Amino acid sequence: MIHDLLPDGDALLALEPEERAGLVLQYLSAIDPSSASELNRYNFSQANTVREYPVHQQEAITLALVEAWVWLEREGLLAPQPGDISGNWVFVTRRGRKVATPEKLQAYRRANLHPRQLLHPSVAQSEPLNRCRDVPKHLFSYRFNNLAPETCLSVFPRK
Repeated sequence: MIHDLLPDGDALLALEPEERAGLVLQYLSAIDPSSASELNRYNFSQANTVREYPVHQQEAITLALVEAWVWLEREGLLAPQPGDISGNWVFVTRRGRKVATPEKLQAYRRANLHPRQLLHPSVAQSEPLNRCRDVPKHLFSYRFNNLAPETCLSVFPRK
């Protein structure tokens, strides 16, 4: 149950959807696929999922968990089950299984702050940020993403 992963309802509600998604993904990844009734958006949003939380929080927690579910779908970590005509059955994707803990999902989210498709082509094709490896991460912002490696080196010369 989700409650086993985070028993404090107030703490769960204080998380952003993408933070709650780590808990939802960890929970869904641990489900045995042969008895996976929870791998259904409708079933997951029923009272059974949140029954261990205080009654006055259950509706808000259900909504918060569904927000996290939708975030997981948008990120491609949950995908529709092939052949399902209802559209409610899902499976945890290969990428989803790779990042199935809150810590790994947080690392995944951080890695996507600078998506490769937004980088200048010569930077994207090279070793990850090879030309700018000496640049402190807090200084490398979106305004430098479209710079060619030579420009990056002139802005941040190597020591």
